[in-house]
Amino acid sequence: MPRRRIEHDLSDEDKASFTRVVRISEELSEMLEYTPARLEVLQHARLKYRCKDEAGRSTIRNAWAQPSPLARSNAGPVQLSHVMAACLRDVLQRINYHRQDRQDRLEELLPMNWKPA
Repeated sequence: MPRRRIEHDLSDEDKASFTRVVRISEELSEMLEYTPARLEVLQHARLKYRCKDEAGRSTIRNAWAQPSPLARSNAGPVQLSHVMAACLRDVLQRINYHRQDRQDRLEELLPMNWKPA
């Protein structure tokens, strides 16, 4: 499956607040993205840095990335919207089918020349 990499980096403000910033690793998460007739994996790489301030204290900072729209899921927003639209379409088709079925049964029970007001 094709993969597209998206890097999330610390802002220039965050980097400027430290005297030394060294990239040490990254946290990688994958999200499925659906485009009609195509499915790809978006790799979100949150870059991780070791940062040192003026006093010589070190800390680890990660870049921020937008969370998944659905907790504990790797489905992307477009894929979720397609699933929701398909479910809605199925429900509406079932409602229409049952409505037509009731109308047909009602017409069988009523006299032929009777018309509803």
